[in-house]
Amino acid sequence: GRHQLLRGEASTMYSSSSHEFQFTPQLIHHHLGVIKLIYLVRHPMKRIVSHWRHYRGKHPECPEFQEILRNHSMRKRIVDTSLYHQQLKRYLNVFPANMIHCMMYEDLINRPKKTLSQMFAFLGVKSRLGKILKQGRIPTRNVAGSKGRELIGVPEWSPQLKSELLDIVRPDAELMLQHMGRPLDSWDWSL
Repeated sequence: GRHQLLRGEASTMYSSSSHEFQFTPQLIHHHLGVIKLIYLVRHPMKRIVSHWRHYRGKHPECPEFQEILRNHSMRKRIVDTSLYHQQLKRYLNVFPANMIHCMMYEDLINRPKKTLSQMFAFLGVKSRLGKILKQGRIPTRNVAGSKGRELIGVPEWSPQLKSELLDIVRPDAELMLQHMGRPLDSWDWSL
């Protein structure tokens, strides 16, 4: 409404390497100026699985999970989006670092009060946890199979795909964890 202090919106695609999102940081800056941004990241390997399930649920012609590294469009759409530090650098080229608050999904789920309080402090507004939390927890809405998508089961990792993806994702993830001042073992890589 008009009397709200803040207005925001969210999209997982703002950190996408897909062609249509390549200028997102510049477009945000052009239309809105230097604004505060929140970058919410989760375990990148789990994000890759989730993104594939959501995408396949909407696009049945989507390649099989084991093909995501061999298919150029899937690699850009799904894998590159999980290279959080690489994506963050696109925004740091346009926005000052103190205008981007990075948060971990796992913290939001496991320590919602602390994590949201830090986010509200970054935004410079009074913490309104009661309006967000349900029984002290974050309500989850965007589950696989929702929003008109077919429910796609959790795929099996082939050892080769897991190994190849870890080689791509883990170094970037560790740079992101360092950027956030988090221990490198914040995400378990023994999936």
